[in-house]
Amino acid sequence: MHWATQPDLFRRYSGAYLVRLPLPKVGRPLPYWQLVAALWVASLILSGFLKLACR
Repeated sequence: MHWATQPDLFRRYSGAYLVRLPLPKVGRPLPYWQLVAALWVASLILSGFLKLACR
């Protein structure tokens, strides 16, 4: 593996939201499902995205 060609995992894009992942308390495991649970993410209609993407 050549590190210079790997993606920058911590890059940020102008206008993009920063998503902070939950950290477990010291000595307590963080189950994977807690990272992927999307209860707080609002659903959007796909046609709205496509309308903006095709401008």
